[in-house]
Amino acid sequence: MFEYIHPSIERGSTFTAEDLRHFTRRLDLPPAESIQANYEAVHSAVLLNRRAPAAASGALFEQCIYDAMCRSGVDPSWIQTGVDLADGNNAEADFVISVPSRGRRAVFVKVSLRERWKQIDRDAMVIGYRHNDLRDNMSLIFLREHLGDSIGQATRKAAVTAQQCYARLSVHTALDHAAIGAWLGGLL
Repeated sequence: MFEYIHPSIERGSTFTAEDLRHFTRRLDLPPAESIQANYEAVHSAVLLNRRAPAAASGALFEQCIYDAMCRSGVDPSWIQTGVDLADGNNAEADFVISVPSRGRRAVFVKVSLRERWKQIDRDAMVIGYRHNDLRDNMSLIFLREHLGDSIGQATRKAAVTAQQCYARLSVHTALDHAAIGAWLGGLL
């Protein structure tokens, strides 16, 4: 697992590539299910013990999604990370995936949304105006709203957030393995 290491991990973080390899034991899971399992394994074993800042949780979640995309067949060379798509206007996508046969897709990643969906909606609007090819090709992936959320609660939050964003984005929770599996399959 974690054959491909997200660039932010390589630059140094609260956890290392070796932490990822050591604490993730769910190699038998499909990519969609591995996002949640690997995030929770590393988060509880490493980040909580080191009292890591919130940014480390976000980098870990990005790593888990990056790995799931690669395991699903997305070539790492097709994935750009931390891309400013609005020429300095602070509209950054966590990933831009450029699949030769499918075009580009912008992906926003958040562990928890809280009120951040408003910033993501603004970013999606700005990016859509500047990049016609991305207008209908943007996704938001989040884990959950609150620590104890069930799949049903997180799925409802995804539906509400998609409405609040005027359907500019497809919104998915990593807790909904079927939806994430379909999203991963749709990348290719």
